[in-house]
Amino acid sequence: MFNKDKVHIIKGYFPDTTINLLDKKYSLISLDADLYAPVLHGLEYFYPRLVSKGMIILHDYNNLQFKGAKQTVKDYEQKYGKLLLIPLCDMHGTCIIIKP
Repeated sequence: MFNKDKVHIIKGYFPDTTINLLDKKYSLISLDADLYAPVLHGLEYFYPRLVSKGMIILHDYNNLQFKGAKQTVKDYEQKYGKLLLIPLCDMHGTCIIIKP
């Protein structure tokens, strides 16, 4: 069971949806942006704000049609360091990024 008062769904485009959320911390993020730029904005905003053991579910990481997510992760790691990444065996090539 989860506490509905602690769940916030924010729909929109990165980085517009994060403008007023600079002081927030996150434990679970579902990032489904498909393309390079919005995935990069999502990682740069959310990963530093994840709590320890927090997770980002990144859709399309291993998707052959939308290659931007995987390239974004590679570029993000080159700039900021290696991520703890667990690929899932689902139809969309999802992966989970866990903050230690």
